[in-house]
Amino acid sequence: MKQNILLGSVIALAACVAVLFYLQCKSCSPKTSTTNDPVEVVKESKYLFINMDSVAMNYDLTKDKTANIQSKGMERESKFRAKEQAYNAAIKEFEIRQRTDTERQLQPLVEKIQRLQQELMQMEQNIQQELMLDQQALEITITDSLKKVANEIAIEKKADMIITSAAALYYSPSLDVTKEAIEKLNKRYNASKTE
Repeated sequence: MKQNILLGSVIALAACVAVLFYLQCKSCSPKTSTTNDPVEVVKESKYLFINMDSVAMNYDLTKDKTANIQSKGMERESKFRAKEQAYNAAIKEFEIRQRTDTERQLQPLVEKIQRLQQELMQMEQNIQQELMLDQQALEITITDSLKKVANEIAIEKKADMIITSAAALYYSPSLDVTKEAIEKLNKRYNASKTE
């Protein structure tokens, strides 16, 4: 969820920058006049909006990839738990043997415990990093797919810009093309699955 919020924020920021750039360029463009009086010709711009959270929740690719990420996560978690059990068993063995064994006799077990502890820490870091990379890859895939679909919608509806709804404080529901974008995304994705 944090990743979705971050992605939405980044897209919103990019959209704001694009709008500001457009407005700046528009104010710098030469004015045209039809008479002797200088009259600025203003082109009406058409903006549309897409709700990224709705796309993320309803895009079939997201559902499939999320299920895959969760499956991989459970597999990683299982391996981690097995390593953790080996570590806990070594700790218990140490607690029992320390009553009767000398330090010299315990040394190999202490080294084993230290090695297992380092392996556990490394494994935990790897799990977190792999999860983060999986999430980033998913977000990039969604964004790339959505850009293509947004471009199609913009051409069809003759829109100048499609912005995420997070970039706007208010927009008319008639300008929301989220449902259409989700339908196009799912149609493309499902067609690619059958090929």
